[in-house]
Amino acid sequence: MSAPARVTPSVAQTTSKTPRGTLYRGNEGMWSWVLHRITGVAIFFFLLVHVLDTALIRLSPEAYDAVIGTYKNPIMGFGEVALVAAIVYHAFNGLRIIAVDLWPWATRHQRQLWWGVLGLWVVTVGGFAARHIPIVLSNIGGRSLMSTLTPSNDQTIPAPRAPQVRKKGANLEKIRWIYMRASGVLLVVLIFGHLFVNLMLGEGIHGIDFAFVAGKFASPFWQVWDVLMLWLALIHGANGMRTIVNDYVVGATTRKVLVWALWIAAGFLIVLGTLVVFTFDPCLGVENSTTDWLIQMCAAR
Repeated sequence: MSAPARVTPSVAQTTSKTPRGTLYRGNEGMWSWVLHRITGVAIFFFLLVHVLDTALIRLSPEAYDAVIGTYKNPIMGFGEVALVAAIVYHAFNGLRIIAVDLWPWATRHQRQLWWGVLGLWVVTVGGFAARHIPIVLSNIGGRSLMSTLTPSNDQTIPAPRAPQVRKKGANLEKIRWIYMRASGVLLVVLIFGHLFVNLMLGEGIHGIDFAFVAGKFASPFWQVWDVLMLWLALIHGANGMRTIVNDYVVGATTRKVLVWALWIAAGFLIVLGTLVVFTFDPCLGVENSTTDWLIQMCAAR
C-alpha cells in the first residue's frame, strides 16, 4: 500500500487572514520606511519654496524682508519645529539605512537602531523646540520676552537567485545608490550647521533679514557651504522623488513626464540658487540695514 501523496499548503492557507499590526504586516521596519518617505517628500517641497524665497534677496531688500517677515509669527514658528522634526528624523534614519547597508551587525539590530533613531530624534527636536519656541513667542503683542527667558498574497515573486541580465554601460542605479548614501552623510553636517546658525544662535528666526543673509553671502566660506548644500540636497531630493514616482505611478508615459519634471525643476533651482549666491552684491540696499558693520564695510568699497 503506497503512502498518501504529500500535499503542500498554499500561501493563502499558511498566511494569517488577520494582518498583524497593519495592512502591510509591518512593524518597525515598515514605519521607518513610511516616515522616511513622508519626511523626504515634505523636505523636498519645502526646499523648492526655500530656494525661491531666498532668491528674492537678489531682487530687493524690501521684497526679501517682506516675505521673511511672514514667517515670523507663532503659526509659522511651530511649522518650523515640524520642519526641523522632519529633517532630523530623515537625517538620523538615513544614517541608520547606510549602516544597515554596509555592516551585517546593523542589519541584525536594525530594529534596535530604529528605536535609537527615535530616541535621538526626541532629544534633538526637544532641544531645538526649547530654544526656538520661546524666540517665536518673544515678540507677541509687540513686546520682547527674551529677557525673562532662561537660557496580496497570490502574487508570484521572482526567485531571489535568478540570474540577472547585465546591461552594457554604466550602472546608473548603483551610482545613484552610492550618491544617496554619500550625499546623505554630507547633508547631515551641512543642514544641521545651517539650522544651528540660522535658528539657534542670536535672536533665531527674528534675526533673519536682508542684512543677515547679505552678511553670510559676503563670506566665501558660507557661499561654498550654501551652494554645496543646495546642489547635494536638490539632487538627493529629486532622486528620492524619482524613486517614489517609479514605485507608485503605473503609466510609463506619466512616469517619464513626472521624472523629467522633477529633474527640470531641480536643475532650474540649482542654477538659480547658484547664481543668487555667487552674483549677489551684499551692499545692494544696505543703506536700509540696521547692521552697523555691514554698512561700514560697504561704505569703504
